[in-house]
Amino acid sequence: MPSSTKVIYDDDCVLCNNFKVWIEQRSSKGAVSFIGSSQVQTDEPAFSLVLLGDEGIHLYGVSAVLETVGKTNGPLGSVARAVNHRWVHLLLTPLYQLIARNRKALSRLLQRSSHV
Repeated sequence: MPSSTKVIYDDDCVLCNNFKVWIEQRSSKGAVSFIGSSQVQTDEPAFSLVLLGDEGIHLYGVSAVLETVGKTNGPLGSVARAVNHRWVHLLLTPLYQLIARNRKALSRLLQRSSHV
């Protein structure tokens, strides 16, 4: 059985927790395991999703998101696998960084809008 992909995420972030739940609901059991950033020490910037792959391969940011979404079943997983290329990473990195750096504010906004 292949080993589970491990993803380090900000477990103090509503947006990040929603991403975790969304992935867990759409991936095969055991395909992806999540580790809250409060549980580990990392040298990576706090705004970066980190994927710990097989053989010590680490992916960050857009690469980690696309690889993680690619583990899901269904059409979005297929799209993520199809577009998981360096040029796509370069195009999406500024958007990822904007969202990641403002994830706390976005989380508050999402929480507020869900109570309306």
